[in-house]
Amino acid sequence: MANIVAKVTQQTRSTVVAQNYAPKPNVALSELTDVNLTSIQNNQVLQYNSATGKFVANTVTASLVAVNGGSF
Repeated sequence: MANIVAKVTQQTRSTVVAQNYAPKPNVALSELTDVNLTSIQNNQVLQYNSATGKFVANTVTASLVAVNGGSF
């Protein structure tokens, strides 16, 4: 990870200014701490799990019964 250098002066105690911030390009999902990619499979999506506080890979299954488009 890149080091963040901040400058806090006495006159602006509530202001923090980043001096040398260089974001890391091309971060993999597996590098993120709030993503659990255990046993990931094709055609899965990331869904948030509030119990664990992480995004997990899940298979979404849904069936469409009817579409009511209304009147035009």
